[in-house]
Amino acid sequence: MASLPCLQEMTPTAISSQRCKGEFDVTPVMHTGLVSKQEDAGNLSSHPLQSREANWDKELDRKNMQMSRNTQGLHMPMKIGMERFAVRQAGRLPCMATKTSNLMEDTLTGKDELISVEDVFNNPMEFSERGQNPHAAMERRLGLL
Repeated sequence: MASLPCLQEMTPTAISSQRCKGEFDVTPVMHTGLVSKQEDAGNLSSHPLQSREANWDKELDRKNMQMSRNTQGLHMPMKIGMERFAVRQAGRLPCMATKTSNLMEDTLTGKDELISVEDVFNNPMEFSERGQNPHAAMERRLGLL
């Protein structure tokens, strides 16, 4: 005896939690839609190294700070952290590019010596200057105009 097709409205959460099985114990795609295997697995990373790669820079920075603390004392990681904080707080004039290249922070972290994907496939127009009067742009930013 063949089972009847599922008639209930299936949302993505309902699809992952309760599957409507067809005749051969296979989910009918026409009723539930396409669902990736990653959603079935509960949004787990597809590869064990994927989460490590996502956190690689943070973990490397943490290890470097720990090593400098062990070798040079507590003042060195604090000094590096304050330098990075000061670099991040530096603003740009409104007449300049809207997105900064982070050259100072890259120099402090050592990323200026690396060639990464962002360097190769970056849009050079993101960092270009806008042609406008710097005084008018600053007054507009401060709300004087």
